[in-house]
Amino acid sequence: MGEICDALQGARRPRLPELFSTFGTFARWQRGALTDETLAEELTLLREDFRRAVPFALSTDRPRQEQWSSNVQTCSRVLDSADAQRFVDDARVQGATPFMAMLAAAVVVLAERSRAATVTLTTQVACRDEVDIENVVGAFVNTIPLQVDVSRGQGLVKLLAQVGDVVANAIELRHVPFDCVAETLFGPVRQGHGAPCDVNFVYQKAFTADAAYTSFTIESEHSRPGGTSCDLNLYVVERPKSWRASCDYNPDIFNQATIESLLDRFEQVISRGVDSREVALFFHSDLFASGYYADEIAAAISEYRIVPVDPHGIGNLPMLPTIDAMADDYVARLDQLQPRGPYRLIGFCSGAQVAFEVARRLKEKNEVVEQVILINATAPVNSIIPFRDQIIRAVAFNAKFSIGLRETICYNVARLNRALLRGPLATAQFIGRMMRALLLRRKVGSELQPGESYVRKKGDLRSEVSIGHIASVLAHRPHHFPGDVTLIWSTDQASLTNEESQGWRRLVEHVSVVPMSGGHVAPLHSLVGELSRILQETLNKSSREETDARGA
Repeated sequence: MGEICDALQGARRPRLPELFSTFGTFARWQRGALTDETLAEELTLLREDFRRAVPFALSTDRPRQEQWSSNVQTCSRVLDSADAQRFVDDARVQGATPFMAMLAAAVVVLAERSRAATVTLTTQVACRDEVDIENVVGAFVNTIPLQVDVSRGQGLVKLLAQVGDVVANAIELRHVPFDCVAETLFGPVRQGHGAPCDVNFVYQKAFTADAAYTSFTIESEHSRPGGTSCDLNLYVVERPKSWRASCDYNPDIFNQATIESLLDRFEQVISRGVDSREVALFFHSDLFASGYYADEIAAAISEYRIVPVDPHGIGNLPMLPTIDAMADDYVARLDQLQPRGPYRLIGFCSGAQVAFEVARRLKEKNEVVEQVILINATAPVNSIIPFRDQIIRAVAFNAKFSIGLRETICYNVARLNRALLRGPLATAQFIGRMMRALLLRRKVGSELQPGESYVRKKGDLRSEVSIGHIASVLAHRPHHFPGDVTLIWSTDQASLTNEESQGWRRLVEHVSVVPMSGGHVAPLHSLVGELSRILQETLNKSSREETDARGA
């Protein structure tokens, strides 16, 4: 266009590249190639690829009107260039193009938002397959549908492989007119919808270059949508010095806050990169240290991506009064930690109680829970002492008492409760031990082994969080979990029961007990290396069993 305008101003013929084909030639070829027989064959292949295809839609903030409106607004944000480049570089290692990488990230976000078994969306292809038509002006572009199965949670590596296959199959049908495709897959456009498919994705990196002519210049500017035919048009723009994620949406059915949250999550997925390792969430209690042991375990176990989960009361997580409330909150936040299964949950001490309850809730939501590993955690028991929970809470949060005294009283109320459950002999033995400890002026409570120490003090935030978690654990009501657990138990620590499974066998299908040396705190200090080794072996054992089961 610039050359033609410059030529008109200069009263000369425009100097244009020689054309070896025309748009009319292409249109005649396409019409001849897509005979009824060929088209029927292509659409049959398409039906096989989309045999579970249903119109994919996100839940809207407002109900649809009978008549579709093409109103449009746009939300955009500049992506961190280093994160975006690392993301596409990691994807290339897995054999995926930048388009496939960004598409996979979009599928993750859409799957989380919709909780659908499949994500169906469309994208556009240029269809300029021949060099001869690269310089021809004409509407060669076509829309193709893509469907990705997200029914079983999977990491980005597996998702990238599936997206690669989906894109390759779809491009084979790039010349089939989309109106035929849409009618075959989705039928008539639904009332209140502008297009057969409600979500479209575009990855853009080619732009018109700025150009100077005799008396004018042509400069490239950001495009502005004149309207929208779908609910969401998500697009990623790659420029030499910046990356941008944008979304055109219909404001009649979506709030801006909803779109902003989608873009937030998209940005978060990209910032995390592509990690081929399976995820294991580590719920640490932070009772005895500042969580450094979780980082040490993560560094020691290279085969898995250990994700430390901060306890409530630390950072931006509010302190909650019960284990059930903590578990509910974690499940609500799983989109930020691990949005889809299979899940592997590890928990230490009070963190184990929380991990157990999170696993139970995930099972109720029909999510896949591969493994639950509990470390130095005794199963909760029903109360037999009247007002036991009231006593524990009244003492635990009474600042008049020192942390040590509060802990001692709380633990021994729980020990007395368990002794009463076990019978008169156990009760008499417990009272005898307590009296003997008082006579000898020893601390009545959780014994420490040589070299161990509780890293907490009066008035310290973490100390108050610690005693709050202890009280929540002691007052927790048990629930049954329809699965298996592995209990790692330090044999030198004081136990509230003589049972090897520490009471967990009544709450689960099966308990595997793995003993390790040391006291209660040792796995987080002097024996963190041994704990890492045991965790690694336990996780690997689960993976081998899963592989064997698939083979069978």
